[in-house]
Amino acid sequence: MTITLHQFGPAWSLPDYSPFCVKVETYLRMTRRPFRSAISDVRKAPKHKLPYVQDGDVVISDSRAIVAHFEAEAERPLDGGLSPEDRAASVAFRSLFEEEMYFLLVYLRWIVDENFRVFAPVFHRYVHVGAGIPKVFAPLIARVARKQMRRECWGQGTGRHSREDVEGRLHEIVDVLADQIGVGPYFLGSHPRTIDATAHGFLWSLLDSPNNSTAQSYALSRAPLVAYKERMLDEFFRAPVAGGTAAPVGMPS
Repeated sequence: MTITLHQFGPAWSLPDYSPFCVKVETYLRMTRRPFRSAISDVRKAPKHKLPYVQDGDVVISDSRAIVAHFEAEAERPLDGGLSPEDRAASVAFRSLFEEEMYFLLVYLRWIVDENFRVFAPVFHRYVHVGAGIPKVFAPLIARVARKQMRRECWGQGTGRHSREDVEGRLHEIVDVLADQIGVGPYFLGSHPRTIDATAHGFLWSLLDSPNNSTAQSYALSRAPLVAYKERMLDEFFRAPVAGGTAAPVGMPS
């Protein structure tokens, strides 16, 4: 039975503008699971969050829960045989991506005016196509959403910092990630693991989302990060997969 992955939709060279959606799509491709993508209304999603998946009669929301669901039923899970040390590193880096780097990227996309102007048309398209709201109301919805994202960033703490502080923190994370990945080929060495889905989702978003930031320029200058992203794309997005050819990058499957 085909899995349906509910997302916001493709943007630029990415299959989705949310790194969490890219994470789940990456995992499904890494595990060669047949799936289809659907642009869905976040207001109607479980927990009012995207992504979520429908796997037969089962609906799973939240990217971490989705990966855990498929790992639990897999004959050969990606994290099978993971050492205690690598498991600890995987959990720690996942938190770095999802609890810190995420809000730094949100700050650059939603709060920095020049970057929001680039992102706004993508969000307007989602409001119309995904949520079914008439185009004329999209700018108003975007303003409301932007205020909400500002409040979330402020409450989490990142929104209380200057842009220079946010960029500086991303520089530190970029250095740590480049050191960790090294020559790879994967995040924890020679075998693909679930952390690779997270790492690829967030690094692809940082490297390829159009925005004006020193953090992006710095990440693009770090060869291990660029090479890692390209390896992941070559293996899981560009190469033929069982049952057919992978969908073009940036397009729904």
